[in-house]
Amino acid sequence: MFRSLLCKSGGTLKRAAAIINGESSSSTLLAAKYFLLTFQNQNVVVISNSRVTSIFCSFSTNSSRNGNGNVTSSDSEFLVSYLINSCGLTQEKAVTASGKLNFKTTSNPDSVLALLKAYEFTDSHISRLILRYPAILSSNPHKTLKPKFDFFKSKGIHGLDLANFISNDPKILRESFNKGIIPSFDILKSILQTDQNVIKIIKRCSRVLCKYLVRKTMGNLELLLYEGVPQTKISYYLIQQPRSFMLDHNRFKKIAQSPRVFSRSLKERLIPRCSVIGILVSKGLIKKMISISALSTMVDECFLEKFVMMYEQEVPELMKVFQGQLSYQDLLQN
Repeated sequence: MFRSLLCKSGGTLKRAAAIINGESSSSTLLAAKYFLLTFQNQNVVVISNSRVTSIFCSFSTNSSRNGNGNVTSSDSEFLVSYLINSCGLTQEKAVTASGKLNFKTTSNPDSVLALLKAYEFTDSHISRLILRYPAILSSNPHKTLKPKFDFFKSKGIHGLDLANFISNDPKILRESFNKGIIPSFDILKSILQTDQNVIKIIKRCSRVLCKYLVRKTMGNLELLLYEGVPQTKISYYLIQQPRSFMLDHNRFKKIAQSPRVFSRSLKERLIPRCSVIGILVSKGLIKKMISISALSTMVDECFLEKFVMMYEQEVPELMKVFQGQLSYQDLLQN
């Protein structure tokens, strides 16, 4: 009977035998499963259950990578499982993050997670960090990560503050410690005088510590100094709006053609006026934004007549925005 069935099965049985002999592929695995199920349904047990288990386990172990060393489905399942169980990612996010990882054992990733927890990273911090920067699991925890954490801690960013700082913008971890972070911090400190002022900047935009962005920032600062803007004003605006100073030099040379902008009060003059213009644009009452240089230099009477009183019937509370009594967001919500 077995011989008769053997003849009927033809190539399928050969493929099943190939698995037994270790000559396996994804196509032969599917064929073997079909073969075994078919014969068991006919009350013929060709291979014992224990033998089938060992065959498939052997197949999984020996075929986890193809000949080119690329990640296969077995590796992917291992990575996804680790990201879900150890890092708190959802199935969907774990699948996405696993495509950026390539480790075979949990030794190094476990050490990275242990380090993060030692620096008071919560589970939510860790899952957010891993999702945004999966490669951290392959970083050297003691040679690459710990020196950076200790540096920021020494400057006043520690505990949950450090966890928030790193998990919100982990790209800073890609920067070289000795050639990027340390010299960039020192350059900024030479302008801002204190560690606390530099910390204020990097909390708003940690990318400012990237060496190529520091070079852009310093070039733009020198331009403002050349135009006669007081260093105290430059320092103030650098702390408040660090991203503005990281613009391409040619573009920045244009927030510099009107250096008087930096002598104006941000809270009392620029923000209210920009808010008024933003509201008028959003409601379609004017077609385009007005340049910040024009807004900053226009006398109050002229601005009131042209942009507030002109539209007081359409936007009755515009005067409150101009006077700083009502915010842009509050008015739009109303």
